[in-house]
Amino acid sequence: MHERALDVRVGLVAARQAGAFTWGQARDCGFGKATISRRVRSGEWLRMYPGVYVLAGAPPGRRRDLWVAVLAVGPNATVSHESGALLHGARHLAQQPLTLTAPHGSHHRLARIVVHQIDDL
Repeated sequence: MHERALDVRVGLVAARQAGAFTWGQARDCGFGKATISRRVRSGEWLRMYPGVYVLAGAPPGRRRDLWVAVLAVGPNATVSHESGALLHGARHLAQQPLTLTAPHGSHHRLARIVVHQIDDL
């Protein structure tokens, strides 16, 4: 597939996720390992966490940061606690750290993200 078409495909995925996407999503769009590495080296994609990227032109912001966090923790993660309350309009809560909840046993240690674990998520 032509590289421009691949860029459009990953751009559509990233647009739904505030500019963020995973290595697996890029592969599903048709990107090979070498092309992914080139995009990162060239600065077109910014590596936020292992396997999580944002398009270089995606505007920074809380929504993007939350998507990056959820994608870094995995598909079973959910925004919770203060971060969840802020999404629902709460005010006067700390913006940082980002707080997620994931199934018990998913031991994530990521900078600027607190991951709570629960058995019945």
